[in-house]
Amino acid sequence: MTYLTQLGVITFLQFVSAATGIAALIVVLNAMKENAKEGLGNFFSIFLKSITRILLPLSIVVAVLLTFSGTTTSFDGKDTITNLQGDEVQVSRGPAAGMVAIKHIGTNGGGWFGANSAHPLENPNYFSNMVEMISQVILPIAFIFALGYYLKRRRMSYVIFGVMTIGMFAFLIPTIIAESH
Repeated sequence: MTYLTQLGVITFLQFVSAATGIAALIVVLNAMKENAKEGLGNFFSIFLKSITRILLPLSIVVAVLLTFSGTTTSFDGKDTITNLQGDEVQVSRGPAAGMVAIKHIGTNGGGWFGANSAHPLENPNYFSNMVEMISQVILPIAFIFALGYYLKRRRMSYVIFGVMTIGMFAFLIPTIIAESH
């Protein structure tokens, strides 16, 4: 695929996928309210607001952080490099940081190079990995607290978050112990 196709079509679809999920969540939250006798909201309005007010600003911030950490952002074609064995290899480049940002924020799979974030030009160092992992969990965690705020039951969201955190540690600690041995 060309750079224009990847940026224009696939990145657009990643925004649409994430915004559809957010809009569906808001409709469900509207239905969970106590006085849900009226409509559940305008899906298209919520859809557009989630793109322009949540996804796009977060994606710009994450893309800038990834760019400064070394993720490729050029429109240059393939580069020829010589590896340690002396073979010449064609290495793909491209504006990966923008697509990687919405990929993680919207929790979509794939990636610019097709290897999720295992490709060294998509995830070049520890900082870029940290940015990608934080951007992948920031919206799900935010929506737990949005549930409590939206339903005016903030303590319920703290309980849900606490149970999820305890559940994560219940699996994480034995895994770390088993892997360290």
